[in-house]
Amino acid sequence: MPGFFPGSRIDRRGGGKILDGKRVFRFILAALCVALAVLLISAAVGIWLEGSAVRESGDVLAPVYTREKAAVRLAPVIPLAGATGVLAIIGIAAGIRNERSSLPRSLPPLRFPEENTSLSRRRTLARRIVLAAAIALIAAGILNGSMRDVLIKAIHLCTECVGIG
Repeated sequence: MPGFFPGSRIDRRGGGKILDGKRVFRFILAALCVALAVLLISAAVGIWLEGSAVRESGDVLAPVYTREKAAVRLAPVIPLAGATGVLAIIGIAAGIRNERSSLPRSLPPLRFPEENTSLSRRRTLARRIVLAAAIALIAAGILNGSMRDVLIKAIHLCTECVGIG
């Protein structure tokens, strides 16, 4: 019995072409991705138009772009985004991919020219020390509350550049 499962075949009338389930699955996933992109773009434009109208009204204290307004505009997109994500995960788990893709299934191993082993070891050790120091400093910054300060400064900088803060 033909179906939409990987490996199944579906006859199209008139053309005599055979579509397999993997191709139909990829088509459905692509259509969902396009629909999701269109809905996200329309939600973003709607948020921008609503904010522009509030700004033009002259009320400088009125909230222009708020979380609540964005949530109202993006709420209809959430089910489609979830369905697209679930189908993408199913496709990855089932190994469904475009066989005519020009990308290789796995990248070839990188080959580096032979180096002096002591120099290579010293470079590797230096890289590991720098990585460990970076991780330690990031952890120290998170633990002493600097992350929150940096986030607040970044938010203020962004809102000032856009002109809403």
